[in-house]
Amino acid sequence: MIEEGFGEYQWIVIVAFVVAFLLAISVGANDVANPFGTSVGSGALTLLQCFVLATLMETLGALTMGGAVSDTIRKKIVNIDSYNETDTTDIKKFLIGQLSAMFGAAVWQIVASVLKMPVSGTHSIVGAVVGFAIISKGVSAVQWMTIAKIVISWFASPVLSGVLAIALYTLVSKSILKAENRVSRACTFLPIFYSGVVGFNCYSITRTMNKIFKWSGSCSSRNETQVGEANTDSSSFCFEEWHFITIALVVMALVYVVIRMLYIPRILRKISALSKNICPSPTPFQKMVAKLEKKLGLTLESDIKGDLVEPEKILLEEKNFINAENDTKMDGSETPEMQICFKELQAFSACFDAYAHGGNDVGNSIGPVMAVWAVIQTCTTLAGCNIDQTEPPQLWIILFGCSGIVLGLWTLGKRVIQTVGKDIASITPARGFSIDIMAGFTVLFGSMLQIPLSTTHCKVGAVVAVSLVHDRANVSCATFKKIAMAWFVTLPVSGVISALSYHLICLWVL
Repeated sequence: MIEEGFGEYQWIVIVAFVVAFLLAISVGANDVANPFGTSVGSGALTLLQCFVLATLMETLGALTMGGAVSDTIRKKIVNIDSYNETDTTDIKKFLIGQLSAMFGAAVWQIVASVLKMPVSGTHSIVGAVVGFAIISKGVSAVQWMTIAKIVISWFASPVLSGVLAIALYTLVSKSILKAENRVSRACTFLPIFYSGVVGFNCYSITRTMNKIFKWSGSCSSRNETQVGEANTDSSSFCFEEWHFITIALVVMALVYVVIRMLYIPRILRKISALSKNICPSPTPFQKMVAKLEKKLGLTLESDIKGDLVEPEKILLEEKNFINAENDTKMDGSETPEMQICFKELQAFSACFDAYAHGGNDVGNSIGPVMAVWAVIQTCTTLAGCNIDQTEPPQLWIILFGCSGIVLGLWTLGKRVIQTVGKDIASITPARGFSIDIMAGFTVLFGSMLQIPLSTTHCKVGAVVAVSLVHDRANVSCATFKKIAMAWFVTLPVSGVISALSYHLICLWVL
């Protein structure tokens, strides 16, 4: 614990937690639009459903994976050796710098949210950290190799996310949406999609938690101490890569069976009910549904009669705030039965995306305050401080960040959700599924590598890429230009705000 001489500056800790909460609110107001904006825009979820699911999945992602990326934000952006001195002034500068970084990132993201512009929380906090470090200790205080890797990922992530989303939607379109036996194809692919999403989540959770909590830490130490000796210690179990893969494959198999046996019959019943409600005489499509239900051991309540009338757009059972205002242009290949198949799948993939977001972006809001907390708890001088500690972040700090994110979502999230879900391009359930799953995959992959990717770039990149390839006229170039401009100024603006606030606070207290 900090010694008595430093106690007068413990006010920094109190202010730091207040500003960290404000930063978490700004992240929730802006960045949480990324996972669920497309689901609300396509009508797969209502706004209320979006808020509830986002609250659950963001928290789960933060609790299981948030420690790895917050570790990068906390320790690898600034060169700690630049502050490694016995003079307590350096400690004060470091703490004030972390406070200023949070303030700069929070102010810019709140302004962007009010303007309905989705910006990168990762850009904001990294730019703010760089801003205070340069004015505090000069350019040598910044670990530029880490910054270079992150900057490259900012450009690579939307391209990768877009390419993957295009590939998946093309597969979905050709193999399912435009197939003659589209319902049968959907029944074949849906269990694969669901099990794949769950399986990858399971693998990433176990693998990343192993890195954070060092489940396999005893393996290497035990092997080093027992070289040339018989292994007599069977009390500790070592996790290896094949364990994570095996667990994921087993879970995938279970999910596949459950979806195939329980969920697919439910989808077929909904499609059958849709057909009955539209017209009363049988069609080849309805006969095919009946055959599939018969194979799965289902019986129809009565014979289906009538021709299926395909409307231009399905009005979903529960209108969301976007579709209630403006009809969304739908892809002609996404017939009513296909929308039934994909709207729940899109909502499920959005939950996966929100989980990835919680694992990635909670680090943006708690990283700097964790650095402050580490200094206060462990040292009297920065040289004696355990800044490079490998312990995972404390649970209460992660929950603290999550609570701010959730509050920001419920109070200001609607504005940016409308931009992501409606203003960039019209989204359909099948497109939204492809966008969400591949954007989430890209972000989660970065989180596993401990690279804080921009969820905003991944999601917007996927939305624009899929829309340009499959419906170019559907993209609002004006909206995308505004977003791109906001991206361009995010890092310097947050950096300047951070540097100015750092300078003013130092003039006051140093």
